[in-house]
Amino acid sequence: SKAVLEARVKQGGLMYGDDLNIGKCVNGGQEMKNGDGEVEWDTVEAMWQVGCSLQAVRPQRYSAVVHTFVEAFENVFHCLAGSNSFMTP
Repeated sequence: SKAVLEARVKQGGLMYGDDLNIGKCVNGGQEMKNGDGEVEWDTVEAMWQVGCSLQAVRPQRYSAVVHTFVEAFENVFHCLAGSNSFMTP
């Protein structure tokens, strides 16, 4: 959820590109709006307010619910799995 993402961003240590991507569809194409360096919640919220989508990369690292799901998937299919979470206003 957006609240979970907000809490995690405010803990610090997330980086644009590695942990979070911000993008917007413009004229049928994707326009990335990532900042540089560490993610700041005020920037994320401002981008959300102007219609940008958020991609949390590998959210299983900080969400127990997602981690449990990915772990179950790996156990059932005997392979590595990962996830991304997308939020679009």
